[in-house]
Amino acid sequence: MEAASPRRGEPYERAIVTSLWRTFSPPPQDCPLALLDYRSVSDDEGVANLLLFVESLPDPGDVPDIEDPDAQPAGSVFEYRPGHRWWYFPSMRADEALLFKLHDTDHSVAWRAPHTSFHDASASGAFPRQSIELRSIAYFY
Repeated sequence: MEAASPRRGEPYERAIVTSLWRTFSPPPQDCPLALLDYRSVSDDEGVANLLLFVESLPDPGDVPDIEDPDAQPAGSVFEYRPGHRWWYFPSMRADEALLFKLHDTDHSVAWRAPHTSFHDASASGAFPRQSIELRSIAYFY
């Protein structure tokens, strides 16, 4: 028997996608990971960055229209806004890790942590960042 759900007919009540991120390179890293404080980004920010699965890249000028782009998996791209508050981690060690949400279907809580990396010109003697990310999804029934 399938569980009842308030989520548009989905068999689960809530889903959370996470990222576990860590570095292998010694500190400081040249391109540290940065997280956008969820309290400084509004729910309507972000432009969809579609994930498309294709057999081969189309020739320029021969890119077909995408039917129902809202039904495609997507991440988001965020434009700079002066009110954004960023946290970054320039000197992580290999025995440290960050766990953060990529998406939570429950938008009444901190439901995403936009993130990026950037070249930190202030990090004298920085090492090229070598890192790994593990993504997971948890379903709540």
